[in-house]
Amino acid sequence: MAKISIGTDIVSITRFSHWYLFSREKLSRIFSDEEIDYCLKIPGQSAEKFAVRFATRESLYKAISQHDSEYKIPFLTLCSSIIISKQQSGTPIIKIKENSSLYFYLEKNNFPKISFSISHEKNYAIASLLLYSND
Repeated sequence: MAKISIGTDIVSITRFSHWYLFSREKLSRIFSDEEIDYCLKIPGQSAEKFAVRFATRESLYKAISQHDSEYKIPFLTLCSSIIISKQQSGTPIIKIKENSSLYFYLEKNNFPKISFSISHEKNYAIASLLLYSND
C-alpha cells in the first residue's frame, strides 16, 4: 500500500527582504552554499528566492511531522540536509544529502519520492510538498 504525506507553507516575502545582508555563516544554518549563491546572484530577487526555499523546507518539515509525530528532527538539521536547485529544464528539485539523518529517516520509512511545487508573486511565496512511496 502506498504511503503519502503532504505539507504546505506560505510565507511573506517581505520577511526575507533584508536576508541578503546576513553573513554567509548565518545563511548557511538554513541554506546550502549553492542556494546562497543562487539567491544572492540578483540582489533584487533574493527575498523571493530565499522565501520560496524556506517555505519548501517548512513544507517538508510539516509532511514528515504529519506522517510521524514521534520523529522530532530539529528544523535546522532538516534545513542543512537538503539542497533545492534547478534541473537543466528549469524544474526545481530537492536533493537530500546522503548520510544525513533525514536521508536515513526517509529510507527507513520508505519515502523514496518527493514531489513539490513552488511559486511566488509580489508578496508571498508558497510551497506544497508530497512524500510518497509506490508500495
